[in-house]
Amino acid sequence: MQRKILYFFSTLFLFALISCQTTNWSEIDFSQDYIPPIKLRNATAYISKIDLNSVSLVLGINTQEFYSVSDFAEENDLDYAINSTPYYYDQNNQCQLLGLNKFNDQILSQAQEKYSALAFYFNEENQLRAKVIKNQSSEEIAKYPTLIGAYFTILQDNQIQEFKKYKRSRTACGLSSDGRFLYLLCVTSSLKTDLSGMTYQECAALLQELNCSDGLEFDGGHSSAMYCPEFGYICAKSTKNIPASIGFYRKSH
Repeated sequence: MQRKILYFFSTLFLFALISCQTTNWSEIDFSQDYIPPIKLRNATAYISKIDLNSVSLVLGINTQEFYSVSDFAEENDLDYAINSTPYYYDQNNQCQLLGLNKFNDQILSQAQEKYSALAFYFNEENQLRAKVIKNQSSEEIAKYPTLIGAYFTILQDNQIQEFKKYKRSRTACGLSSDGRFLYLLCVTSSLKTDLSGMTYQECAALLQELNCSDGLEFDGGHSSAMYCPEFGYICAKSTKNIPASIGFYRKSH
């Protein structure tokens, strides 16, 4: 009986230690274009910086035949790619995207009021820019020709938003205040149970360190995956194929 009690409290202490862990960013130079992998407790965070002046956008949607982010990048000759919109299965076991996707004013999936979106547009100098839209029911949506459905806004006007503090594998993105620089973030758990990684707030704090003013979460957990020049293909330990991704290729292609 004593052994069982000791085992229970040991397990509880270990879980609390993992859940309450905070990360010290003080030793990392976030001013550089290349940021090395950030080692966490039972997880690793990968960051890739994109100058939207130098890339073109590609949207990958296929709810009938799922694919991996690496296949999406390879088939489209992309330099960057990341999984995007969450999804679910309806009563007929058909995959449905859980949120808005619009490309060049063509609506590919319907809006979900409580979720956020990443908008892309061209400024007056015909340069690609991005903006975080907090709510997909917003009238702002009509202004933008291309929107990518996501989960929640975690950083708004440099303010970290509040959520329940669950650590998971994550994919997220952050934007500089002028919308020119896009930071892709992929956090992969080293545990099969996926009970480690980062909370939404920790992801937002990391984006803050990159001088992002706004940021949002894409589909995470087992869907977490990213492809970039710095690290190649990064994915969650028990990754799965997905129906939605976004990617970028350099204009020099």
